[in-house]
Amino acid sequence: MCYCQSCLTVGPTRKVMFVQHIGAVILMFNKHIKGEMCRKCINKYFREYSLMTLFLGWWGMASFFITPCVLVFNLVRYLMTLGMEKQSETVGIPTAG
Repeated sequence: MCYCQSCLTVGPTRKVMFVQHIGAVILMFNKHIKGEMCRKCINKYFREYSLMTLFLGWWGMASFFITPCVLVFNLVRYLMTLGMEKQSETVGIPTAG
């Protein structure tokens, strides 16, 4: 049994990575998160990172071309997790018993 590296919930997890891109006129700001995550955390980070990129990613010459690539990357990674099993309500790291 695995646990989510984000919230420590025990249950089915999937290795994922999501990217956030924020474009400024001259600069770009990138952030990513990756690891074994449960369905709830995958949904949370996909929504958070993709919406931030969607609204703030376009402001810059290079960012205008990078933003669609990041959005497609996040969407493909998210779609690959849709077949995951439901997680249990147990929270915490499993202990030997």
